Amino acid sequence: ILGKDPNNRPSLLGLAKIERIQGNLDQAQIIYQQLLLKDAHDVAALNGLGWVLAAKKHLSFATAYFQTALSIQPDNREAMLALIKIKANQSQKLGPSAFCHAGKGLKLINKKNPPFVKIKNILNFCDI
Repeated sequence: ILGKDPNNRPSLLGLAKIERIQGNLDQAQIIYQQLLLKDAHDVAALNGLGWVLAAKKHLSFATAYFQTALSIQPDNREAMLALIKIKANQSQKLGPSAFCHAGKGLKLINKKNPPFVKIKNILNFCDI
């Protein structure tokens, strides 16, 4: 598909995800950034770039991309889950005194009908 249409968004997103999963983070980052140049509000590309940056341990930048995705699409489960995981990871590194109920947010996000307001409150409490 990309041979016929090198700008095919679904194919580019798929390719970027494959690159990310295979550990080719720089290549995945380039694809996501190209998609965002075309549409800065592309939530899938924002989330994808957030995951790449999180894998590269650039957590503050990753957090910013996930927050941007949520500002565009407030009920985006992937961005919420990513922020909860980042905060849980940071809390583990800092020790029990930094605990902010991120685990509770992870449980809520996996419910059939997740309570998005409650999850956002947890994220706010965690100062993400």
